[in-house]
Amino acid sequence: MYDPAIQICCEFNGLHSVGLKDNKSCCFDKNYDINTQHCVGNTVLAQNQELCGNIPFNTELKVCCGETLHEYPPYPY
Repeated sequence: MYDPAIQICCEFNGLHSVGLKDNKSCCFDKNYDINTQHCVGNTVLAQNQELCGNIPFNTELKVCCGETLHEYPPYPY
């Protein structure tokens, strides 16, 4: 049974998910941990990820330019 005092309900277009409320937020119909994740569009990603077009990538390793992923050059630049 859903308990709004301790749980979060995320609903979008008839889909939903329920999770514990602590450090949670909604990304459309998905719940996610705001300490380790974030919402981009309707996708839950790790804090070090972004989307390039619709492809998730690690921002510490790659950069997106014109929806094309490129690896950072080797150190030192």
